[in-house]
Amino acid sequence: MPGVGICADGSAQYPTEAKMKRAAGWQRVVDKSYAGGLEATIELTKPFAHLDIKPGAIIVTDGFAAIPDSVAYDSDACRQADDNLIGCNIKSLKLFRILGRTSELQISPETAARMPMVADFTSRATYQPMTINAIKLEETPGTYEAAWATPYFVSVH
Repeated sequence: MPGVGICADGSAQYPTEAKMKRAAGWQRVVDKSYAGGLEATIELTKPFAHLDIKPGAIIVTDGFAAIPDSVAYDSDACRQADDNLIGCNIKSLKLFRILGRTSELQISPETAARMPMVADFTSRATYQPMTINAIKLEETPGTYEAAWATPYFVSVH
């Protein structure tokens, strides 16, 4: 079962933006429209992925990202968790694996000269892949995430 529950908290944002208010130029104004939001925290009962790291190792590993429709909630299993929080079980979870690359740690020669400890640290980093406990999905060409990530899926059932 991937999700014991989710705690959710609603919030509102009133964005400030620059708009042309008169011919003389731009002016910062507060847009009065409501932009609702939901903050969610997912607690998993089993690891989605894991890796073992030896003491003293300097590693780069994969990351995971979610998009807005990554979580399917079980709306029949929601409860009030606190004044502004609800807890819900989830039906499924889809996360996108972003491969780690040691090349992302490269620093300029100038920076290396100024910070030799950082240069030494980053030069000793090695890539260590994760063991993923989820189903790898087929990538969908042409989608936003297809260019940078691989989808993985886990279901309660």
